[in-house]
Amino acid sequence: MAEACAPAAAAAAAASAAAKARRTGAAIIERTRALLAKAEETTFPDEATTYLSKAAALISKWELDEALVWADTPESERSTPITRTVEVTAPYANRKTVLLGVVAQANGCRVIRMQTSSEGHRVALIGFGHDVEVTELLFSSLLVQMTRAMLADESRQRTPTATAQWRRSFIVAFSNRVDERLQSARRAAGVEHDRAAGPSQPSAALVLIDRSKRVDEETRRQFPRLRS
Repeated sequence: MAEACAPAAAAAAAASAAAKARRTGAAIIERTRALLAKAEETTFPDEATTYLSKAAALISKWELDEALVWADTPESERSTPITRTVEVTAPYANRKTVLLGVVAQANGCRVIRMQTSSEGHRVALIGFGHDVEVTELLFSSLLVQMTRAMLADESRQRTPTATAQWRRSFIVAFSNRVDERLQSARRAAGVEHDRAAGPSQPSAALVLIDRSKRVDEETRRQFPRLRS
């Protein structure tokens, strides 16, 4: 009897953990929105960086916790990757898409460009639901932060051509800085988890690698002709 009850007890525990994770996730999203709103509103670059770093740390820990719950969930009940369509508008759509790719990669997602026009790019954003939601939230906020910082700094440009070239370089440099902060937060969350984890718990790297494989599989399924 005890052996028969064990799977049911495990499933109930997994369901309880998943429900708790959903409630926690909603609260984390609201806190993240508040931090990003402060980053958008400030005119001081250092303050914007501080708010972004706090948001990134919050998101990274939550995403790892959510991934660990997913790993403990029976295979038949696990969530699977989803796909969202994102419109990246002109001007500078190529550079903005690079920024989206940076944010997506830091959150375990993939970005595939589907259509290109004079109005911008249409891309597929593939990943687990929470990761996709966070990627869209961060990307939208970062576009606002980037535009504010760019416009505040471009008055020294003398010609339209020089301004356009400077803006492209600015977006690339901005994307590189964002990448460093998001990846740093992701590594710190992994180190913190592994330091506190018990001997029976998988490492952060193993859990994230498993989820990453699922996202890659879904990407290849949808885009079989995609070249790596």
